[in-house]
Amino acid sequence: MQTLMRLQRIRIAPRKMRMVIDLVRGKKVALARDVLRFKTNKGARILSKLLDSAIATAKSLGQGDESNLMVLKIAVDEGPKLKRWRARAKGSAYEIQKKVSHITLILDEVKGAKSASVSRKEIKTGQEAVKKDQVAIKTEKPKFKAVSSELKTSRTEKGVQRFFRKSGEK
Repeated sequence: MQTLMRLQRIRIAPRKMRMVIDLVRGKKVALARDVLRFKTNKGARILSKLLDSAIATAKSLGQGDESNLMVLKIAVDEGPKLKRWRARAKGSAYEIQKKVSHITLILDEVKGAKSASVSRKEIKTGQEAVKKDQVAIKTEKPKFKAVSSELKTSRTEKGVQRFFRKSGEK
């Protein structure tokens, strides 16, 4: 189930807000929170508050746990501009446009994720399966292809030949 949140008439330019939004688009909620926590600009603070509000709404509506949610869609649209004037030389005026943003955020549950309520038996069997997977990973050999030395040509020789070549030689 999807959770839709909108934040309107935010006093930040849409161009500046889009730089922050591109960092969290398509990520899980926990990862998006961490990314926003370490950004220092105004847009990150605004977006983290909106994300927290959307998570709380999703929990209260029973639409998923925080660990199962991801940012499905996020967009910024331009709102109405506040028009102000600044005095210029010879009695003229210069228009200043203070831009406003509208943010739309849609959260959705990750497909194939289990619910938060897990029995103790499932936890124990899951731990055993993880241990078996770790043993299997350790025993696998790396799948690297050996590079033959015949195909490998030294770049330095080519570079030196080209660099110190006289104009008459080919």
